[in-house]
Amino acid sequence: MDAVRAGLFARREIETRSLDPGNAEHRDRFNPDADMLQRSMIQVFEKTQDSHRVTALSHRP
Repeated sequence: MDAVRAGLFARREIETRSLDPGNAEHRDRFNPDADMLQRSMIQVFEKTQDSHRVTALSHRP
């Protein structure tokens, strides 16, 4: 569950930064390694969501 929360937080952070034009300065100083980690967490979250959907669909009566 912690990975899911981290993925949601990472997605929200990336979306917030990309939507806020006044935040360009912060983006320039942003740590690329941390950004890569956040993107990895989002990918893990999305894969987990996909596997839950597949499992739910396969167990339908």
